[in-house]
Amino acid sequence: LSDWTTAAPEHRGGTLGESIGSDGMRRYWNTSGNLYSARPQDVGGNLQTSLQDDYKATEDVFATYVMGTWDIGALRAIAGVRVENTQFDATGNQV
Repeated sequence: LSDWTTAAPEHRGGTLGESIGSDGMRRYWNTSGNLYSARPQDVGGNLQTSLQDDYKATEDVFATYVMGTWDIGALRAIAGVRVENTQFDATGNQV
């Protein structure tokens, strides 16, 4: 694991200790990934697990807010209205 560690990241709460760097992991996988393979009995399950998490989703929220304040003597009335339009789209695989 020493090939994968990086210096402790800066954090306002103090030192968090060493972390694992993705660059080292990628280098290892690119040079040694062929040493690993799924067991034949696991290939179907791995494919199903991989496909069930493949999806794309987008959400757009358009909103506006209007607020008014009215002072009537010692009474202050505050009212507001929010109007929102949400558009959601998702595409995925069925397993």
